Amino acid sequence: MDIDQIRFKQAIACFNSGQFYECHDILEHHCWQAKSSYPSHQFIQGLIQLAVAFHHHFQANKTGYQRLLNKAHHNILASQNSPAAQWVDTSVLLDHLQALNEDSAQIKNSPLLTSGLSILL
Repeated sequence: MDIDQIRFKQAIACFNSGQFYECHDILEHHCWQAKSSYPSHQFIQGLIQLAVAFHHHFQANKTGYQRLLNKAHHNILASQNSPAAQWVDTSVLLDHLQALNEDSAQIKNSPLLTSGLSILL
């Protein structure tokens, strides 16, 4: 496997508890630093962008939130068959991202905030 599962689980736990910047740090420093040629690189990049998008939302940075949410959606969609994508319920994640992209005001009730990412490891 091209990334560290233990650190990946820690990052998802941070995301699910609302510690979005911490999630970003763990993913960036322990999972994403894998070479860009590794199969999960783009998926991890999408999760990093999602965590930072949510961080921006809570910092009242609407532009940063929307920009990174769009990038996250693109990267996760493009890499949904990568090895790390099998560690979360990617189809549900993509549905939630699509809904947020269609109406960003839905973030207040988004299952990504209320329930978090579903981990399958």
